[in-house]
Amino acid sequence: MPGTVLESHRYPEHALLEDLALPDGTTMSRLKWNDNCCGMTCIQAILDAEGLLVPILDILLAEGIESGDCDVAKGWILLGFLELGRSYSLDGKVFTEASLGFLEDLPAIQVAPIISVSCNFPLTPKAKGGHLVVFRGTRVSSTEGEVCCCDDPSTQGATLDEVGRNVF
Repeated sequence: MPGTVLESHRYPEHALLEDLALPDGTTMSRLKWNDNCCGMTCIQAILDAEGLLVPILDILLAEGIESGDCDVAKGWILLGFLELGRSYSLDGKVFTEASLGFLEDLPAIQVAPIISVSCNFPLTPKAKGGHLVVFRGTRVSSTEGEVCCCDDPSTQGATLDEVGRNVF
């Protein structure tokens, strides 16, 4: 049975504005990282939904890198990513795995989880994580059956905010 679906909150100002100076003195191109800031864009969307101050993406990225919570070569350390959210009055918990049934219950209590998915939600069973989206709940679609609703900060998310349950 489909659950509650939270309102979508795609934060519009999610492009990096400048290249980023790294702690080691090198510079990271904003163009290189614009498509690798999905987690921080999810934080922006949740802050916006909560009516809290939303920092620009450049600030979130710089804070994550300076704190050591983001490894430029490997990506975000999830507990560090959680700490970054906490520094902006969000709270949460890291689960290494969660069933869709567990996730479906969260929107009803006004919790919008950030979840790791495979980019483009491929049907390949071997594909694992690497891309973050905000899960908003499930609903029944007249054309696709049960769908999972999410805010996807990738370019795909501009046109796709529902994914069939079997693909999700």
